[in-house]
Amino acid sequence: MDIKEIVVKYLKDNKYDGLCHPDTECGCFNGDLFPCDPHYNCDCQPGYKGIMGPNENEPGEPGIFLEKQK
Repeated sequence: MDIKEIVVKYLKDNKYDGLCHPDTECGCFNGDLFPCDPHYNCDCQPGYKGIMGPNENEPGEPGIFLEKQK
């Protein structure tokens, strides 16, 4: 089992939707983890799926957040 498989198992077992970086808008979903490889940042944390920046002109984009959105 490699590191990616361990991370995927942990995220699924604990009902997380992916990883996100707490200081940037970077995030990835369980089905596409580590698209930044080989520039992977070890500061990424487990997160939950939500919508980024919806406003009156745009519906928003899916993203990963540290906390579940209401």
